[in-house]
Amino acid sequence: MVGNGDKAPVMQDPLPESDLAYFVRLTIISISGAAMVKYGSLIINAPFHPDAGVALALVFGPPLIYSLILFLDNQRLSKL
Repeated sequence: MVGNGDKAPVMQDPLPESDLAYFVRLTIISISGAAMVKYGSLIINAPFHPDAGVALALVFGPPLIYSLILFLDNQRLSKL
């Protein structure tokens, strides 16, 4: 409830629409991620066989991609 002077208090939604949309999106992503972890071996065979190339790609790929994203974002911001 929010007080607004001498008028009656106004009830606010406990969860604004944007927070509700975020919560639903987060829930869907979490459930999807859990399903991919549990049933991923049925869809993709690559990471489940010992292979040095795949292992190196799985370990170094995400940090390199994230570093590239940060670098490009920094370059874009420095031009402003």
